[in-house]
Amino acid sequence: MSPALLVAALHGIAHFEKEDAPDDNSQPYQEMHRATPFGSEDPILVDTPAAALKSLPLDRLSKIVTPERRRWLADMRGCMAQGIADTRRPQNDITLWDWGYTVASLTKAAAAWLFKTKPESLDFTRRDWLAWRTLRVSLDILGLYQQSDTIRDLLGIGDALKKSFEAVQTLLEETYALANRFYHDETGAYYLFPNFDRDDELLQEIRGCFPPDLQPQIHLEAPVNGAQLDPWNKTYDYVEAAANLVANPRKSALKIRQEPVQWDNNLYSWGKEWLKDRPPNAEICTVCGFRPVGYPPKNSEAEATLEPELASWATFDKAKERNLCRVCLTRRGRRSQEWAERSFQGTVWTSEVADNHGRLALLVGRLGLEGWLDGVLFSTIMIKGDSPKAPSPTRLYRVAETGRRFWERAWNVIAPAVVNHRRTFRLALHPEDAAWDWLTAKLGPYHAYELQWEGKTLEVVWDAPRSRFVTVENLEYFVKRHKLKDEEWIEKLGQAKCQLREPGTAGRKSQPLNSVQIIKYEKLDAYVPVIPLLAEPMVGLSLVPADKALDLVQAICRAYMDQMARVRDRLPLHLGLVFFPRRAPMRAVLEAGRAMLKMGDKKVEEWWGIVQAETVNDKRRLIFDNGVVWEVPLCSGDGTVLDKWYPHFRFCPSIQNEPPIIESKHVKDLKARDSKTPPDKRPKVCISPSRFDFEFLDITGRRFEISYDVSGRRWSRPTRPFLLDNLDRLEALWKQMQDLSITQRYQVVQAIEATREAWFGQDGRLALLEKDEEKGTFRQFVRDTLAGAAWRKTSWEKISPEIRQQLEDAGVTGELADLAELHLQILKEKESKGADNHGDF
Repeated sequence: MSPALLVAALHGIAHFEKEDAPDDNSQPYQEMHRATPFGSEDPILVDTPAAALKSLPLDRLSKIVTPERRRWLADMRGCMAQGIADTRRPQNDITLWDWGYTVASLTKAAAAWLFKTKPESLDFTRRDWLAWRTLRVSLDILGLYQQSDTIRDLLGIGDALKKSFEAVQTLLEETYALANRFYHDETGAYYLFPNFDRDDELLQEIRGCFPPDLQPQIHLEAPVNGAQLDPWNKTYDYVEAAANLVANPRKSALKIRQEPVQWDNNLYSWGKEWLKDRPPNAEICTVCGFRPVGYPPKNSEAEATLEPELASWATFDKAKERNLCRVCLTRRGRRSQEWAERSFQGTVWTSEVADNHGRLALLVGRLGLEGWLDGVLFSTIMIKGDSPKAPSPTRLYRVAETGRRFWERAWNVIAPAVVNHRRTFRLALHPEDAAWDWLTAKLGPYHAYELQWEGKTLEVVWDAPRSRFVTVENLEYFVKRHKLKDEEWIEKLGQAKCQLREPGTAGRKSQPLNSVQIIKYEKLDAYVPVIPLLAEPMVGLSLVPADKALDLVQAICRAYMDQMARVRDRLPLHLGLVFFPRRAPMRAVLEAGRAMLKMGDKKVEEWWGIVQAETVNDKRRLIFDNGVVWEVPLCSGDGTVLDKWYPHFRFCPSIQNEPPIIESKHVKDLKARDSKTPPDKRPKVCISPSRFDFEFLDITGRRFEISYDVSGRRWSRPTRPFLLDNLDRLEALWKQMQDLSITQRYQVVQAIEATREAWFGQDGRLALLEKDEEKGTFRQFVRDTLAGAAWRKTSWEKISPEIRQQLEDAGVTGELADLAELHLQILKEKESKGADNHGDF
C-alpha cells in the first residue's frame, strides 16, 4: 500500500469543493481574508501564513508519540489555523488545520482497517471501499453537574471527567492509534473509528478510564463510506451520510439519562466491598449519591484499588464529618489546590463571584447549530448559481470548533471586560505559630472554613503549605453586610481571636472546631469574579456577578450579531439568566439553568413581514412588523465585494398559499411590504428567532416554573422568553422609566398588574395576549396610569409618540412588570444620585 495514494484519496473525501468553484471568486494576495462557516471574515496579514508555516514545530515531530503530543498538536493548530485551504470565496472558510486534521483522522482509521483486514487489491479511484464508524463515548455531563450542591463539587466532577476523557483519547489516539477525536461537547466524545465490529475488550478498556460513578455509554454507529459523502455521487444522500458522522449519534446521546451504576459495571463486587466495615444504616455520599459516607474504609481492598484517586488528607473521619465519601472529598479539594497553585488566579468560589448584594447569575447560552451539524443548512449557502456548499467532514469539524471558540471568547475575553473591575483584594490571615500543628493535623488542605469574629462570619480557605487562611468571599459585600467603615476592620481582624468553624451543609449547621489567634494579615492580588463552567459548540455556562449579568448578555448578543449576522435568520442564539443568592445549592441552580436551555429544544420558525428595507453603509437595514430591526452586511470582509453567498432568506410571497411557496432570496432583493395588501397576503421571511429569559431563585422551588410549550413560550410567564433582538428596545424603555422615582416605578407597575389581575384573573397576561378585543379598555387604563405618573425631566405629553406607544404596549403585555422585576427586585437598582425619591401618585 502506498501511504501517499491513501492520503491523496482521503484528501478529497475530507473536503470536496476544490473541483467545482469559480476562479473569479479568488482574492488578491495582498487582501486575503479568512471566513468562518457563517460568512464573517477576518483579514490575513500578507506575511502571516508564511511565518506560521516556518514556525511549525516539525523539529519536535518525535513528540507525537509522547505525553507531549497534546501540546505539540496545539502548537501545530496555532500555526496551521493562520492559513486557508482555498483562497476563493466562499471556500475560504476552511483553514489548513481543519482540512489537515480531518484528513489525518480519516487516514489513521483507514490505516488501522487496512492493517487488520489486509485487502488483496486497492482501487484508489473509487470511494466506496473505505468506510468509517463514529465511536460515541457519551455521558449526560450536565446531569452529572446537576448532582453538585457546591461549586467545588461541580468543578471536581468536571476535572474527573476531563481526566477520564483524556485517558480515552490517549488510549484510542496513541496507545492503539485507531482513531482521532472528531467532535466533543456536553454529551461526550465522538471518534472517527475504523469499520470494525464491536470489540468488547476495547469497550471495557474505555470504561476502565472512568470512575465507577461516572460510567459512559459506548456505541458504534453505522458505517459511512467515502462514496456516500460525495455530493456528486447521485446514488447516495450525502447530507444524510454527513449527519451520521455527528448529528445523528449526538441525537442518540441526548436520549441518555444515565444511571450512576450499570448492570455490567461490576456492581456485585462493589456491593460486597461496601458491606465490609460499614456501620448499620450508613448514609450515602451527598455528592455522588453512589458510595457510602467515608468510603473506602481504611486498609480495605477498595482503598488499595482507589488509592490513585485518593488524597492522603482525605481520611475516613474528615469525609464522615462532611457527609462525603473519600473520593468526592478528594475531588472537592483537588480543584481548590489547583487554584491555589496557580497563585490564586481567578476564582473557584461562588461567594467571591457574588455582587455587593450577595447574588450571582448563572448565564446559560445555546447556539442553534443542529441544522448545521446535520448538514441541511449548508444548502442555503451558494457557491455559484444553484450549487450549494456541501457538508464535508472538514466543514462539520469547522462548524463545531467555531461554536466552541464563540463560547470560549465569551467567558475568557468578553466576560472579564464586561465585569470591568477586578475585586480589589483578598486577605491572607496568619495564625499564631503555636496553632500550626493542630491546624495541620485537623484541617484539610485548601478546604473551606469559617472564621467568626465579633459576631461576623468570614469565609476562608486553609492554605496549608503557607500556614495561613485566605478569604474567599467578596469583601466589599462583607463590608456592606456588616456596615464596616474604611479599613479599620482589617487592622482589628489582623490581631483578633476568632472561632474556626466547619461550614454547614444541607440539613447540618456549621460546627465549631477551635479558637484561632490571628497575628498578622497581608493583602493579596485582585481577581476577576467569573467562573466559566462550560464552553462547547452549542452550549455555554458561566457564573458571573448578578449586577453585571445583563451587561454580559448584551455584550454576547453584540458579538453574535457581529459574527453571525449573515445567517442569523437560521442560526438562533438563546441566552438565559438564573439569578440566585450566594448560599443557594448549586443543584437547584443548575437544574434551573438546564431547564432554561430547553427554550431552544423546539425548532420554532416564525414568519415576519418587512415594513421597511433600505441600504445604509453597505448594510441592508430591515424593519419587521414586530418592531425588530436587523442590519445585515451586504459585502464581504474587505467591503468591496458583494456577499452573494451567505445572506439568503427563506422568502414566501404569500403565506396564505397552501402549501406556501418558499424560495431563497438574497437580502439585497428583499422589499418592504405594500401597505395596501391585506396582512395575511403580504410576503414574509422565515426566521428562527433568538430568545432571552431570566428567573430569580428566591426559593429553590422556583426552578419548577421554568418550562416551555411547543411554541417556546412559558405558561407561567407568557411574555417570556423575550426576543433577543428586543433587549435594546426594552432597555431603552426602562431608561425612560428611570425618569420616575423608584417609588413611582413600583406604584405604576403595581397599579397596572393589580388591575390586570382584578379584571382578567391570574392568567391576565395570557388572556390579553390571546384576545385583542379586550385590550382596548385595559390599554386606556395603562395609558392613563403612565400619563398620571410624576415624570421628573419631562411631561408624559412631551415624550416622543413612539416611546409612549412602546411604553403602553409594554404595560399591556406585562413586559413593564418583567423589567421592574429584573431591575428593581433582582438587580436592586438604586436611585440615581441627586434624584428625588418622592412624588405623589
